[in-house]
Amino acid sequence: MHVEILDSGPNRKTMKVAIPPERIRDHVAKVFQSANQQIRMKGFRPGKIPPKVLRDKLGDSILREAKEAILNESFKEAMAGQNFDIVGTPRLEVSTEPLDENKALEYSVDFDLRPVVEVGDIASIRVEKGATTATDDEITKSLDQLAQQKRKLGPVEDAVAEGDFVKVNVTYKLDGEEIAKKEGLQLNSGIPVRGTDAEEFKARLQEQRRGAKVTLGIAYPDNFEKEQARGKTGEVELELLDVIRFTTPPLDDAFAKAFDFESMDLMREELRKQIETHKGRMETTRVEEEILEQLYAQKPFDLPQGLVEAEAEARAKAWFEDMKKQGAPEADAQRRVTEAKDELEKAARTGVRNLFLVEAIAIKNKLFITETDIENEFKRIASENDTGVAEVKKYIEENKLFGELRLQLMNGKVRDYLKKTANLVDTPEASGGESDAATEASS
Repeated sequence: MHVEILDSGPNRKTMKVAIPPERIRDHVAKVFQSANQQIRMKGFRPGKIPPKVLRDKLGDSILREAKEAILNESFKEAMAGQNFDIVGTPRLEVSTEPLDENKALEYSVDFDLRPVVEVGDIASIRVEKGATTATDDEITKSLDQLAQQKRKLGPVEDAVAEGDFVKVNVTYKLDGEEIAKKEGLQLNSGIPVRGTDAEEFKARLQEQRRGAKVTLGIAYPDNFEKEQARGKTGEVELELLDVIRFTTPPLDDAFAKAFDFESMDLMREELRKQIETHKGRMETTRVEEEILEQLYAQKPFDLPQGLVEAEAEARAKAWFEDMKKQGAPEADAQRRVTEAKDELEKAARTGVRNLFLVEAIAIKNKLFITETDIENEFKRIASENDTGVAEVKKYIEENKLFGELRLQLMNGKVRDYLKKTANLVDTPEASGGESDAATEASS
């Protein structure tokens, strides 16, 4: 068997394998012999099926099995003695043609190698922490969004404004004579009666109040209900019965009670806490990512491209499925995924990079996951889901999630270590103080 291993990119190898025909024939003969012993065929004793009969009846399936077996066997043999730390899934390239006992079987395997990661000086990294205090504008914006959930459509005393609906009686005329009338229609003030000029329709309705009458020219469509008016021009009169608008409730104690708060003050305080919790989490993540970014810049390393491609594909698929679950048409979801290809690959590169960085930091600083760490995590998950620790363990075992759990715990432990070790500096906004320039100006 001939084996050639080539460099095919950063942290990537390509192994080319050629299995000679004599080995193929020997391998196939053994597979057929084994099949002869196992297969039961009417009219023949086990192991006594004539080779031609066996080949005619089951030759294709046996050769497929033989091909798969010799690929696995030869790959293990070719890798024996090679000190490669493979990451991700090797990618096999082999002809789809049936196994030919008179020809060499040639194939290639691409695989990615774990990069050599050198950890830089974490203590020298400086990161500014941003503000996490909730502003009055953020609280008001959050209240306005909640108010939108409680908005109602109903009549108002105001004049027609953009976005309003109107309740009208519509009278159609031809040569000054009424030919049709519809009462109590609800129309969008921005969508014209068919046959009228759209801009004129909107302009004439604006600022009109209940009781007003507006007359517009109309070109009757060819399918108008009254045959005598089809294709002709006439007039349409709109009698404004009501101006209808979506209105939001006032932000008062009654509004707060609809969300189970005793008063608006208590509701604002709770929203403040929620906003600050969210901003705190977002800022913590940003700080961690910036530390990792600076650490990588100190000691950059090549990423396994195959792993990056697989991660980008997984992210794209997850986002596509999520959009479909939210009701997005499949074509729209696919278009958005395609448009975001560069962003998805960038995020994938960052994710793969951080994976290796976090692992290297953990090894260098002996930040290992202990059984106590795992047990405490079981308890936390059980508490959050109102279940028992035994149920949590069973679920993780059945779904083979121990590896993922350990990875998450290691990631958290390393990120905590980064925040403690790096030089984190409060900005004036974060600390609530004045900037140096402002201090100097006031002194």
